[in-house]
Amino acid sequence: MKLDFEEYIIDIVESCSYRLNGALRVGTTRPIESPSFKERVADATKAFLVDGTSRENGYVLIVSNPRFPDFVNQAVSRAFDAQSVLGSSLGRAVCTPLLTGAWGGQSYAVYKRLDGYSRNKYLRRIQILSSSERIFAWLSGVFDRTKTEYKGAMDQERDFFNPLRILSADKSLDDIVQKAAFALESRISRGEARTFSCLQHGDFWFGNILFYRSAASSLSPIRQKFQVIDWGGSRLNGYPGIDALRFSLSAFGQGRVASERFCSYCDIIGLSKVELSLSCVCSLGWLEANLNQFPKSRFNELASNVVRFLDRHEFLDAQ
Repeated sequence: MKLDFEEYIIDIVESCSYRLNGALRVGTTRPIESPSFKERVADATKAFLVDGTSRENGYVLIVSNPRFPDFVNQAVSRAFDAQSVLGSSLGRAVCTPLLTGAWGGQSYAVYKRLDGYSRNKYLRRIQILSSSERIFAWLSGVFDRTKTEYKGAMDQERDFFNPLRILSADKSLDDIVQKAAFALESRISRGEARTFSCLQHGDFWFGNILFYRSAASSLSPIRQKFQVIDWGGSRLNGYPGIDALRFSLSAFGQGRVASERFCSYCDIIGLSKVELSLSCVCSLGWLEANLNQFPKSRFNELASNVVRFLDRHEFLDAQ
């Protein structure tokens, strides 16, 4: 039997409120507007705000869509995996739910409500500048905690050479992406760069960083600790640097500030610019081979933005 979507969501909220001892005010349930690019992603989830008995106890309900009913459950599982490998200190920044479940075959999760960056670009700029040092410090800690250096030729072939060849052979990509992949393949063949894996979030942009709430929401990113949401694309054996780079691009664009922050991150984790470039470009090749529901046109745009940044700020040509 096909349920009416609104009634279906209310049923879930009522069930969750019961499980949380009446903490959710069911009648306040309303949808959260998703970023426009999410509409192009087939497995995108639905999100809803629900008030609690006080402002401090607001909640967010995330529900899988009917075509991908287990997606939320899978994302929650990966968040707990990330939290486990990071340990008690770094793991506090991984956002995990208060409760999970399934209704009508679709998985869902309930989280405490957090504050995001402001939609006002001027205020958001101040918030990002105030919080970015903490975020880069956390990303550096993630690398230090979870890094593994590749020693075997077979592993390098799978996780570095193959992704680069996928990019260099894809004629739909910008020429600069293909050329960078080919050049990096030559450099790794000559032994000019070490190769590492580490925990990778996979979609680390400012919209997936939230903050514990304060009386004035505009102050939350400045004063409060942060948590990282949306772990559905994370990997325990991912690539270093790409999360830091994607955060830099989303927060600061392609200019000097982004380059300075990324350079500082590079110095802290102890990788050369070439090693970091190699890792970031290989992450693109891996993503292209595992797009799943990620739109190819959006991937091409991402690849172009990443490689153009590396090229513009001379990461690709560094010694």
